[in-house]
Amino acid sequence: MSELLNIWKVKESEFPQTGTTEEKLKFILNYAILAPSSHNTQPWLFQIDSEAIYLYADRSRGLFVADPKERELIISCGTALYNLRIALHHFGYKGQIITFPDPSSLLC
Repeated sequence: MSELLNIWKVKESEFPQTGTTEEKLKFILNYAILAPSSHNTQPWLFQIDSEAIYLYADRSRGLFVADPKERELIISCGTALYNLRIALHHFGYKGQIITFPDPSSLLC
């Protein structure tokens, strides 16, 4: 159990200033995963690819009875994205958020 609580002990001073971009982004993800989520499901997956971080909804963590339309799942992913954006900004990154699918393509 104490191992699970260690994720809450992220220290800004441990940011890998001289590390690779991947090491820096991996460190920043420590802040993103602290986001609140519906029923503490943490329904997100992150992938680092070069200088990009991809956020995916982990639908296997969905609450099929309580959230059949996955609304809360998507909101939870949004909280993780918001934490990620704040952490990126704090550590000097100017991130660009690109959503998929493009929201404008969903308009009827």
